[in-house]
Amino acid sequence: HSLTKYMIGLSDVVMGAIATNNQDLYDIMKYYQISLCTVPSPFECLLVNRGLKSLHFRIERHIENAQKVA
Repeated sequence: HSLTKYMIGLSDVVMGAIATNNQDLYDIMKYYQISLCTVPSPFECLLVNRGLKSLHFRIERHIENAQKVA
């Protein structure tokens, strides 16, 4: 899932997330995360957290605009 557009709301961080309930897939992805050092920095996490604070308002605006177009 891309966190860049909707979760963050800005383009100052490029980040994604993977969610699974499959333990084998989780183990593989965890291995790649550790071996490729794809862990976000604390500052990047701060920027994502900042964007999440306004997510509710941005989603409401998306819905309003979509209803106007439809």
